Amino acid sequence: LMVDQQSKMQQIQQKIDSLDTLLTEKDQLNISLKEQLNLMEAQKKHILESFEYAREQLKKEMEDTVNTWVKKYTKIEQVFNLANTERLKIERDLTDSCARFESLNQIVSRNEDHYKQQVETLEKQKQELLTQINTLNDDLSIVQSE
Repeated sequence: LMVDQQSKMQQIQQKIDSLDTLLTEKDQLNISLKEQLNLMEAQKKHILESFEYAREQLKKEMEDTVNTWVKKYTKIEQVFNLANTERLKIERDLTDSCARFESLNQIVSRNEDHYKQQVETLEKQKQELLTQINTLNDDLSIVQSE
């Protein structure tokens, strides 16, 4: 009976040792799993931080691109407005120049008519003077011959 009891005690001890071993392995496995979980959490945190950084960089690049295009558009718009202002000024200057040219053209036409009349008058006076000179020469010739 004693041997039987001792054998049972040994079996119980072996089972206790076996259970202790299993508990130790379970504890080690739990520790390993916790370490793996912590590592995964750290990786997850790193991935999320990397993603957030990449998202912020992309957002900044997009804002910079939009700002650059807005500046370019604004500059183009300013140049267009300046060119349009210059075009309007040139059109006004051209209209003014055309009006001045037309006015000068009218003055030239009037002066031309006036000068033609003066030339005709002077031609008539010249003819009259030539006639008078010829008459005087004739008279002088008659007087000299007498």
